[in-house]
Amino acid sequence: MPNIIWIPFRETQAVDLITGLGDTIEKQLNQPRDKFTADLKTANDLRNNILNPQPNASYLDHLTKYYAQLTYWTTKFPAGCDSLEFMWYGTLAYTANAAPVISQSLHFERCNLLYNLGSLYSQMGVNEGRQDADGLKMSFNYFQMAAGCFQILIENGLPDLESLNMRGLEYDTICCVRDLMLAQAQECFWQRSLLSGSRNSLVAKLAQQVSLLYDSALAWAQKSPQVRSEWVHHMTCKRQHFLAVAHYRMARDALDGCRYGEEIARLKAALNAIKEGTGKGMLRRYLVESVADDLNGIIDVVTEDLKRAEKDNNLIYLQSVPQTTALAPITPALMVKCTPPVELAKPIEFLTKDKLGLPLFVKLTPFAFHQALVLYSQECDKIVSSIESQLKNCTNSKNQALVEMALPGSLDSVEKPKGIPADIIAHSDQIKSERGLETTREAVKDVQRLAATARQELEAAKAVLDDERSEDEMLRRKNNSGWTRFDSKEAGAHLYTRLAELEQYLADAGASDKLVRGKLDEIDYLLSILNSGRSALENYLPSSVSGVRSPEVKRQVPHLRDLLNNLESLEIKRAQYMDRLSLKQQNDDIEPVLEYHMNKLIREKHANLRLTLADFEPITSKELEKYTVDQDWASEQKELQEEVLEKLDVANKDFRSSLDMNDAAIHRENAIQSLEVAYFSYQEQKDHLDAGRNFYNQLLGEISIFHKNCKQFVYERKMEGASLEHELSSMHLSEHEHSGGHSDTSSTPLAAPRAQRASNLSMWSPEDGIRFG
Repeated sequence: MPNIIWIPFRETQAVDLITGLGDTIEKQLNQPRDKFTADLKTANDLRNNILNPQPNASYLDHLTKYYAQLTYWTTKFPAGCDSLEFMWYGTLAYTANAAPVISQSLHFERCNLLYNLGSLYSQMGVNEGRQDADGLKMSFNYFQMAAGCFQILIENGLPDLESLNMRGLEYDTICCVRDLMLAQAQECFWQRSLLSGSRNSLVAKLAQQVSLLYDSALAWAQKSPQVRSEWVHHMTCKRQHFLAVAHYRMARDALDGCRYGEEIARLKAALNAIKEGTGKGMLRRYLVESVADDLNGIIDVVTEDLKRAEKDNNLIYLQSVPQTTALAPITPALMVKCTPPVELAKPIEFLTKDKLGLPLFVKLTPFAFHQALVLYSQECDKIVSSIESQLKNCTNSKNQALVEMALPGSLDSVEKPKGIPADIIAHSDQIKSERGLETTREAVKDVQRLAATARQELEAAKAVLDDERSEDEMLRRKNNSGWTRFDSKEAGAHLYTRLAELEQYLADAGASDKLVRGKLDEIDYLLSILNSGRSALENYLPSSVSGVRSPEVKRQVPHLRDLLNNLESLEIKRAQYMDRLSLKQQNDDIEPVLEYHMNKLIREKHANLRLTLADFEPITSKELEKYTVDQDWASEQKELQEEVLEKLDVANKDFRSSLDMNDAAIHRENAIQSLEVAYFSYQEQKDHLDAGRNFYNQLLGEISIFHKNCKQFVYERKMEGASLEHELSSMHLSEHEHSGGHSDTSSTPLAAPRAQRASNLSMWSPEDGIRFG
């Protein structure tokens, strides 16, 4: 029975790529799917070909072709395809097939293909007959290729894989199987050295390296939540077995060199290594009888040689025997490396007619192109929004200054002691045309409704986390120190941090909402007057007696009115400029420019160029410069308005110092000014309500994503917890059997990971146990 391990395939279910990729092309890339009908069918066929894994050359060809195409597609399609769901089952952990990991990511699909390519090469390595040098050479190459596949996954796959999609593809897990493949490749080379009659010192160095590689794989396995205990014991036995072999061969080398004392020390070190690796009852519980016999045989050989060596040395050679700790370290001889097939290292280069087939979706505009368009649009929005904010701040500053100067109320009361001032009529007409009173009340209700929905959604997400934490605490109490995984707040630290952020956003927004409602409550009565029309305004505004104006007042009134008109003129210009700027942005189409740049890049490089957002950055940055003139204009407006406000402040002080107002005039001035203040506040709160609605709509989207991530986290934790409980249950069962006298080495080992079995009947399967024969 082979004494090496093959990696079981990860399993998947069929996916309709014709519909899924077709919808992605239409909805996310904004291109007609009809242009790609043939490509979509070929893509679907490629994936269907990998659904039933077999350890043979035909399946290797299917996997390699699909992997190469998928690598090329990741340069065209978005990272997440909304209409696709790839479903993959792990095959290592105790609960491997309990539930799949589901993702919309093409990169996730690609990572699973890399894993299965590594699995396939591992099975082809086991399938090779290792009785002669040629078979060992083939196995040696296949195991290095398997390690190479896992290394590509580590370097190019895992860093970009979402944490929620990594169950079964954890960094520790993949490092474990990579080093396991390297160890088995080194073992093949060691076995070839035996067949070729290599000298003992070289065989020892090769064995030492085998032991070190198994030790590395074992270290990763002990960190991984996926590698089962059967494999851990297998790697432990292998590590100690080859350490013993290394010392034994060095003992033979010492005997050949007449270093009899060193021979004895080496034999003792070999015996200690074997006993350290097999002396624990827990380990023996997982070993089949043949493995135990094999290990006992090694012990017998070393023990007999040690007796002979000690007897000869005591009677004949009389050499001093060094302590085992004083022995020179055995220098390992590394003969293996990760060597992925070139088709996997540079897959796009092999997408040719005579190799892996021509690439699909060549005429599909890359997702990076659409990203550049979206990013440009977003940057334009930021610039225009910033300019709009600057101009609104100018208006707000003007309104605040007028309130402080009691304008235009004081001027209106002098110019028009009876009737309704023209400015008030204009304000009233605007509010009525906008249905201002009803609109603001409805907007307040909208904001409150959105805020309540956001709070409910966040509370639901929080409840998901709370339930998971309660369950984890219950299991921790139940299993005591055996419950070794991170607690909920450690494992989900990123989610709890995000929860605190979202709660703070809601708290801050709630305070702002309350402030806006308070402002609106203050002006509600005055808004209702402005909204009611002239009759209500006439009833509200008191009349004053028109007195004789002094020459000073007669001179100051038109000057003051001119300055107010200048302020209004600046405000009108700002509004008109914003209209033109909005139209400019609306007509700003840089798609032809980006398309020309993209085609130029492809011509200058090659057809399979992977375009990224960075390739378009110089063009988008240059195009954004067209808005510099608008930013400069907006900056100038603040200075222009401040000049007018300074003049207005001086003129208003002179005007008020020249007034001789009676009580009726004062009452009228206050009434007019209160309506002006209400109008200014109405304009400001209207903007705040619009901003509030936009904020909550955006926040709801973020909370929805957060809620989804919480559910996925809980799902992952449930699977992890089930696996850990199963592990603990198996361990307790094993301890019980051992304490009850059932530690016989012939007992059947626990079932190991179930997956599709390789076709060769001599291949080791996890159900078969482990044998060093």
